[in-house]
Amino acid sequence: MWDGFARLRWVALGLGVLTMGSVVEASNISFKAVKKNGVVLTPGVCNLTTHLCTTGPVGKGCANNNDCPVGTNNLSVLANDTVEVEMYLSNWINDFPVDAVPNKVRAYQVTINRAGYVSNDNGSAKPLGWCGPVDEISCTDSATCPPEYATCLPDPLPGCTCLPHTPENGGFITLSRTDFLLFGVDGPTPEAITTNIDFVYYGIAENTVQAVTDTGVARYLGTLIVKVSANACGTFTIGFFENIAYTFITDPGTFKPVQSLPTLTPLTLTVSDCSRQLLSCNPGHCNLDARIGHNRLDASTRLTPFQVVMTFSKSTTSPNMTAADFEVTVLPDGAPPNINSLTPNPGDSKITTVSFLPRIQQTRWTCIREKGSNKRCCMGSLPPDADNSRISQLDDVFEVFDNLQGIVSPALTIEKCDIDRSVRCSPADLLMAVDVLTGADAFTPTMGDSLPALVPACPSMNMPP
Repeated sequence: MWDGFARLRWVALGLGVLTMGSVVEASNISFKAVKKNGVVLTPGVCNLTTHLCTTGPVGKGCANNNDCPVGTNNLSVLANDTVEVEMYLSNWINDFPVDAVPNKVRAYQVTINRAGYVSNDNGSAKPLGWCGPVDEISCTDSATCPPEYATCLPDPLPGCTCLPHTPENGGFITLSRTDFLLFGVDGPTPEAITTNIDFVYYGIAENTVQAVTDTGVARYLGTLIVKVSANACGTFTIGFFENIAYTFITDPGTFKPVQSLPTLTPLTLTVSDCSRQLLSCNPGHCNLDARIGHNRLDASTRLTPFQVVMTFSKSTTSPNMTAADFEVTVLPDGAPPNINSLTPNPGDSKITTVSFLPRIQQTRWTCIREKGSNKRCCMGSLPPDADNSRISQLDDVFEVFDNLQGIVSPALTIEKCDIDRSVRCSPADLLMAVDVLTGADAFTPTMGDSLPALVPACPSMNMPP
């Protein structure tokens, strides 16, 4: 894939900026949110005589106060909000006192850190128009992509994505702004590179005469527009790569060009009124069911609907949760079971029991994703894998025996030791485990059966943002 940084690194090499002097962290590059859902957060002051902003983006051309928004680094948002963010450089006057023309900037580059697009709690705040995942999914063709990112785009674009993929809508530089750092300056056209989600913004003056003096007024560098996902919850801290190879300013020094890493001020977006989030499942995520799947004498009679008790952060009855709120998949392949019923807990409406009919398949993982939060729970069926090794073997018989003797600590849960589905763990489960392994009665021998490995061993409940 084409390296989005290659062009500017070549420019930087031509400037000689790789010969660094001492780093003085006096300057600042900051994010400031200026609009939410297209509405200016706080209008500033536009001087209607000069038609220039006197607060907010000082010096920017304006027609009214809304053209002079006063930005903020900390903003409360809701799911599905769109936030327009601007970047500014300020206070570089003391960064480059090394020659006869100090305190000027000839080139800049800022690189956004993708980690900030994801919340530790849930969801994403990705650049507007970025239809792919935050972490690239490589592909050779669309058939190798997952359903949620079903289109394989060629280099230099990301691999698996969805359509339309229009990241240029979320990252750009408005060159006509009079407060732009390099407004009216000759040189290569400043650019926002959006082929990688770590957007890169840069500009360079043609020569040292064109370099920009610090007048004490913050100067605009570029715009980022982020779209908060419908399942967003928690805090997003969107900032820059704190590495002088990716984020820097340079001076035009004739004898000793200098590169500096400014102090970097990120943007914090907080979603406190979160949508309904899936918190946990019982049986737990990545748990195995060691119980028999069908009647001992009739393989066509599957035993009881498989049930998962799911706990949410908000009520499942207001609004009412339905089967359409879920997606069921089977890994690595197979027809998914149907959701037969949803039964809210009468004592706690945040808890509901999801029943499958027919029950989940043996030697397969069944994952149930709650679409609203985009979180999932995966369960496997592998009789009689009582020891959770993901292989059916004689060791499982001994595990059931040790559990009956009180040796196993903590004791096996019901889905691990109740092999015969009598709703209790008893010596009869030892015999049933042997019958299942050896193929007695209507059972197909399970000795050596296994569940496919999950990557990682137990993937996060959070689906990729």
